Amino acid sequence: MSTPLTPRDILRPGIAGYIDPSHPSIAETGEGELKVFRRAVYAAAIAVSGRITHFAPADPGSYYAATIKSPHGATEHILCHAVFPYVAFVAALDPFDLRFIDNPRLIPFFAPPLLILPPTLLEAPLTIDDDTLKSLDKGTQSAIKCFKPRRLGDLIFNWYD
Repeated sequence: MSTPLTPRDILRPGIAGYIDPSHPSIAETGEGELKVFRRAVYAAAIAVSGRITHFAPADPGSYYAATIKSPHGATEHILCHAVFPYVAFVAALDPFDLRFIDNPRLIPFFAPPLLILPPTLLEAPLTIDDDTLKSLDKGTQSAIKCFKPRRLGDLIFNWYD
């Protein structure tokens, strides 16, 4: 069994979705990871006998979103961060009120290099110590100060412009 993720594990430069070329540790999610995410969404859609009704970047935003609708009426929403290969499941694509959920039915399709962030982590209150804040890029620091995200998930999967 692996060690549970902590906020410190995922709070890295670029986590708010801003690409700061002056910060050497930030690189936008590569085409490779995005292709892996797209393939995972297609595999999940096939497995649930569904169809993909939405696949696009949030604009503005820090993530790509996909929606799968099954013939039985179920709707699945999946997010993939634009900078890191982080994946989350949400109840609905409401950018101002993302409710992070577990989706055991789809988890097997989102394997490494994708990393599924659990809802318990994403729903956790955002508390950042000074050292962690200083380690983040200027864009993320500004987003935290300006938008005051209340949960870790609000910072990671955001609709900031």
